[in-house]
Amino acid sequence: MSYLRAGSAVFTSMHDEWGDFSNMASGMPMTIAGVHIGRSENLYQACRYPHLPQLQAEIIKETNPMKAKLLSKKNYKLSRADWDGVCVDVMRWCLQVKLKQNWERMSSTLAMSGSLDIVEESARHDQFWGTVESRPVPTVLVGDNHLGCLWMEIRSEVNSGARTALTPVPLPLSIPNRMLLGKAIPIL
Repeated sequence: MSYLRAGSAVFTSMHDEWGDFSNMASGMPMTIAGVHIGRSENLYQACRYPHLPQLQAEIIKETNPMKAKLLSKKNYKLSRADWDGVCVDVMRWCLQVKLKQNWERMSSTLAMSGSLDIVEESARHDQFWGTVESRPVPTVLVGDNHLGCLWMEIRSEVNSGARTALTPVPLPLSIPNRMLLGKAIPIL
């Protein structure tokens, strides 16, 4: 997919104008079954290892989300066997939790984005979750932009009234072994 930089809600880091869409964004903690999780990146990375509660705990307690991601990356070979098939659904769920538990801030950010394409520009050349500059046209960003697409999907649900502050966030039924620190993750 390709996106025009101008006229899009582009974010590269949590410090950008649209940085709230970043999984690294601070100030939007979550609590799941009594477990405090500082950022959606930590939650997403922990979900990669439902069979390893000790590793999940290390990822969750890490206050720097990039360090949490690097800790996860160091253990990729231990990822749940179906990770590639469920990672987008897990991310969707993580973003829904972030929105629900930080409704005022995230619903406001979604509203401010209007009908703009929400686009992650990857500083690390990740064309799966984000986009990169097109060569030789830097005003065009190319990539799958799954993170941005998920936010646009959620924005559409909020705009239509299908998702509100009171909407429960169940885990997708297609994902087995939905565990956090050795306990089943509940509907939020």
